[in-house]
Amino acid sequence: MTAADQRLPFARRSRRRPGRPGPSPRLPAAGLLAAGLLAAALAGCDDFPKDVENTTRSVEGSGVLHAGLVADAPAEAGERALAERIAAAAHARAESETGSAEVLLHRLEQGELDLVVGRFAKASPWKGRVAFTKPASAEGSPPKQAPVLRAAVRSGENRWLLFVSDTIGRTG
Repeated sequence: MTAADQRLPFARRSRRRPGRPGPSPRLPAAGLLAAGLLAAALAGCDDFPKDVENTTRSVEGSGVLHAGLVADAPAEAGERALAERIAAAAHARAESETGSAEVLLHRLEQGELDLVVGRFAKASPWKGRVAFTKPASAEGSPPKQAPVLRAAVRSGENRWLLFVSDTIGRTG
């Protein structure tokens, strides 16, 4: 112990004696164990993000996208085109039906539809019950109350939401 160490009561004193080996070789073994556990944990992340109801696998496996198009005569062509682009990206064909937003979003919530496309405001009263994508057009940020073309998916279908959002981002 040096003179400086003696003056500092909190100084760490070396317990190692001259001629003795250093720290135990357990640290590398613990590191290998941690790396193995991390690899095992990451192997389970293949399906992340997850779909609670497996919408992504269902659409890709069946080759059919069940889409609801909110009926709005002059704008319906935009909704249909967006649903068809999402279906094509999933290697599926779109089976579309039109109706009111209320009816279609309820059917989406029940799992009868995979997707609803329409003009929805960011502040939609359905926001807590279904998940909305960002607007399909890249025309800046619209006001929260302004209805813009976007898609809605079931809440909890995170992988499907990411897929639909990415598709809209690439094609919109």
